[in-house]
Amino acid sequence: MKNRKSIFAFFAISAAMIFASCSNLTDANVSSNSENKNTLNIEVTNYDEVVTQASKSANRASRTIIPDSFDSDGVDFYLYGTNTSGGTFGPEKVDFNGNTDAAGGTASKTVGTINIPANSAVWEFTLVAVANGDAAPTEATLKDNAVLIGYSSMDMLNGDTAKFTLSPDGLTKEAQIAMKLYTDGWKLPAGFTAKAGIYLLTTGADAGADATPTEKDVTFTDASIDEAHAVDYAIASFAPGTYLFKVTFEKTGSNKKFYWSDVLVVLPGKTVENAVGIPNIIGTAPEAPTAFKAGYVENSEDKFSGWYTTAFEWERGSKNENNFEIEVLEFNDADTAVTHPTTDDEWTTALADGKSVTYGSKLSTEANYEGGSLLSGNTKAQLRLELG
Repeated sequence: MKNRKSIFAFFAISAAMIFASCSNLTDANVSSNSENKNTLNIEVTNYDEVVTQASKSANRASRTIIPDSFDSDGVDFYLYGTNTSGGTFGPEKVDFNGNTDAAGGTASKTVGTINIPANSAVWEFTLVAVANGDAAPTEATLKDNAVLIGYSSMDMLNGDTAKFTLSPDGLTKEAQIAMKLYTDGWKLPAGFTAKAGIYLLTTGADAGADATPTEKDVTFTDASIDEAHAVDYAIASFAPGTYLFKVTFEKTGSNKKFYWSDVLVVLPGKTVENAVGIPNIIGTAPEAPTAFKAGYVENSEDKFSGWYTTAFEWERGSKNENNFEIEVLEFNDADTAVTHPTTDDEWTTALADGKSVTYGSKLSTEANYEGGSLLSGNTKAQLRLELG
C-alpha cells in the first residue's frame, strides 16, 4: 500500500498581512451505477448560478458579475460525444425536468435524462446551451451558436451520471463591456488613485490584447458614491469567458495597495452592463477563507510515477484579498504521526516534525502544478505531491 502523508494550512494574502484559516481535511468520492447503460443522467452543477440568474444586482457579496442571463426556458441543451473506440453520439437535445426536494416538489432544474446508444466505454461528452428558438445545431455549428458549454468524461461501465460545469470559456462570439462603477457611499481618501481591469483567473495576466490592455485609470470623484453618478468602464469588443474583474486602490508615493475583485462571467453576444458598487476596503484586512478541504484524487498516482494529486477547495471569506497561500507539511518518514492542528500554535508545533513548503500567487508556474489557481477569485487548485 502506498502511503500519503501531508498536512495543509491555508491563508489569504493582502499587502503584507497573513491571516490563517484551519478546518478539517475531507476526502470524498462520488460514483453512480446503473443496470441500463443506455440511460445517461445529465447533471449541471451550476445551472441556477449561470442559467437561471438574472443578475442586475450581481455586485452583492454572494453573486458574481454576469450580464442578464437566461431563464430556465431561455436555452436549449444539446449533448454530443466520442468514445475511446472511435464511436460518436449526437448532437441530441436534452430536456431538463429538474430534481425534487424533500416534499416532492421541484427544487432546481439541474438534472436531465437522455437515452443514448452508448456502449460500455470511456466517453468524452460535450453539453452546449443555445438560445431558445435557434435552429437545431450540428456539431460544426455548436460552438458558433452556443452561449454556454461544458465537458464531462466518464466510463459508462461504472457509472450513469455525467456532471457538467457550464461556462462561456472557449466560445467565440464577441461580447461587450459597459459597466458602471461607484464607491457605494464613501469618498476616495486624499492621495489615492484607482485602476480597474479584467484579468485571467489562472495567471492574473491582463485579459486584453497586448496592444489594448483592459486595465484603465478610474477617476472616482466625491460625487461618484452612488449609481446615479457612476463612472464608465467600457470595452467595445471582448472575448466571452470567465475572468476576474479587479479594482486596485493605490496611495501615490507609497507601496500601499488595496484590492477589491469579483468573478466576471462574459456571455457570448451579451453586454455586461452591471452597475457595481465597490465597498470601502482601504485599510481593511481580508477575511479568512472558509470551508477549506483537501482530498486525494482517485487513481492519480498512476498518472505520474511516484506522485499523487491532491485537490483543494475553499470559499472566499471576502473580496479584497490579493491571493491565497497553501502551506504543505511534508514528512520524510511516512509513519510519522502528528495530530491535525486546529490552531496556529499547534501548526507551529507540527512544523518541527517535517518540512514546510508554501505555494502562493505563482502556483501555476510550479513544477508540480496540476490545475486551478491561488489568485483572488479562485476557489479550487490541484497539486501533485510526492508519495512516501
